[in-house]
Amino acid sequence: RVWVGGQYKDVATETNGAFWLATSDGLVRYAPFPWRTPGEVEEVDAVVHAALEDGEGRLWFASTASLNLNRNDQWQRIKWPDGFEPDFQPTDSLYALPPGSFAIGVGDKPLLFDPATGQFAYLIHRSGGRVRILGQFKDGRLCVLIRTDNAASPGEYRLEQFDGRQFAPFNGAQPERDVIGELNFIHAARNGDLWFGGNAGLAV
Repeated sequence: RVWVGGQYKDVATETNGAFWLATSDGLVRYAPFPWRTPGEVEEVDAVVHAALEDGEGRLWFASTASLNLNRNDQWQRIKWPDGFEPDFQPTDSLYALPPGSFAIGVGDKPLLFDPATGQFAYLIHRSGGRVRILGQFKDGRLCVLIRTDNAASPGEYRLEQFDGRQFAPFNGAQPERDVIGELNFIHAARNGDLWFGGNAGLAV
């Protein structure tokens, strides 16, 4: 808060909630913050990591405390499943999947969420290997990294795709690890190029 001294001479208001004060010490303007927390979620004292607008116009926000839904200007908080640790990584996001569900990237323990039932499920690969979502192809399929942690080949991984129901092989060319290092994300460009990002650089 700022204390405005002097004598108040006049006041003028604007339509957006801002107003001007004419004082003996000068002209002062007050305006609301451009970004404000909606009153319905003011009690959410947590960092929002990712956001998604689904096909029905609903807005979803993943925070470290809960999954938050805005529908028709009404807010709803959905608790994470018991035992879940929201250890979001910088490249984790939310991904829309057919038919109306979506995936939540959370390191190597991604979740699936079905809004129709309100149920969460872990995205588990049949091999038992760790799964990490790297990004989404233009057709809506997810690009996932499967790490088997094989003692004979430490750090070995392979890429697959996931369509919301099942995994399938990734048949595209993959960059060499000595070029990009540890693979962190993929980006499907509008022209069809597929970018790979790692801790050592980019490749296409």
